[in-house]
Amino acid sequence: LKERFHLPSIVIGWGQGLGPVAKGSGRSVTGVNIGDAISAAAREGVILSGGGHAMAGGLSLEPDQIPAFDDWMVSHMAQFTAERAAALELPVDAVLSPGAASPDLVDQIAGIGPFGVGSPEPVFALQSVHVTGVRQVGANHLKFTAEDASGRLDCIAWRSADQPLGEVIRPNARLHLVGKLKADEWNGRRRVQLDVSDAAEV
Repeated sequence: LKERFHLPSIVIGWGQGLGPVAKGSGRSVTGVNIGDAISAAAREGVILSGGGHAMAGGLSLEPDQIPAFDDWMVSHMAQFTAERAAALELPVDAVLSPGAASPDLVDQIAGIGPFGVGSPEPVFALQSVHVTGVRQVGANHLKFTAEDASGRLDCIAWRSADQPLGEVIRPNARLHLVGKLKADEWNGRRRVQLDVSDAAEV
């Protein structure tokens, strides 16, 4: 959620083995201290308890407190999220050509892991690629091919068919793409694909 929307995100669950008290886990983005926000909500009695640090936090609350906590967080975060929206940057680690993507490169990337908070997985940009073979797979995922003079690269944009991202992924479109390289194994064959997180028309 955080990576898809570039906003602080919290997931809450309860019941079915989790117990009657709801538990939540949050992840944030640079510039928004989610741990401080959760701690403030606990001090004000909006939730039972919680805290964390700048990039992650946890909390406990009664299920019937969730709507009030949702409203409180939206209000508390409004200033920070508005500031981020006004100056949103999409970090990219390197520019990659479709022909340079290979299983060896994916293995090299895996070798510098594990990835997580403080050690994010590398993000690549493909510049001015030609889009072909667009097709919907599953419920609302889009698969397609990105091409330029260097070669071709399989791409997938998860849960994008009904989202703004899916609107720009059209046959014969020329796009800048951003995403992460993954190994796709099927029927004994190992290929590389780009898991697309964003796109912009050229």
